[in-house]
Amino acid sequence: MGNVEIVGGRLREIEVWVDPDKMRAFNVSAADVANAVKLQNMELPGGRIEAGQREFTVRTMGRIPNPAEFNNLVVATHGPYAVKLSDIGYVEDGAEEQRTEARLNGQPAVTLVVSKQSGQNTVAVADAVKARLEELRPSLPHDVKFKSSATRRSLSRPRWTRSNCT
Repeated sequence: MGNVEIVGGRLREIEVWVDPDKMRAFNVSAADVANAVKLQNMELPGGRIEAGQREFTVRTMGRIPNPAEFNNLVVATHGPYAVKLSDIGYVEDGAEEQRTEARLNGQPAVTLVVSKQSGQNTVAVADAVKARLEELRPSLPHDVKFKSSATRRSLSRPRWTRSNCT
């Protein structure tokens, strides 16, 4: 196949909410928070820290198994006092900001737009996509359903939906 584009759905994201006034009071920057999260946490879906016009992308690789424990991260040290994330904000276990949306029969969905490469056999690619989706079925939640449609411009548009998809 040539290309697969994912439309819709939201991945899990650990959201760090900070209070700019408290950050100023503790002399902590958004970069300090981003660095503390990067250095002290575990492999969990990352996200973005927004500070005014600036946005920091955070990819997490560390040791914290429970998102609530992020509140105990030390983001700065001023003399004997360790400034924790809980001093300037809080953490939520949430979902990333939705940047695309797909719906199927009025319900939220995730759409895979599959396009074949030039010169490939359309039927063979469609069969390979369907076979791979069937291989994945046992590892997906029970409420995920596959729907498929084809157009002239794209080979196949398998869709998987689940109730209240986030």
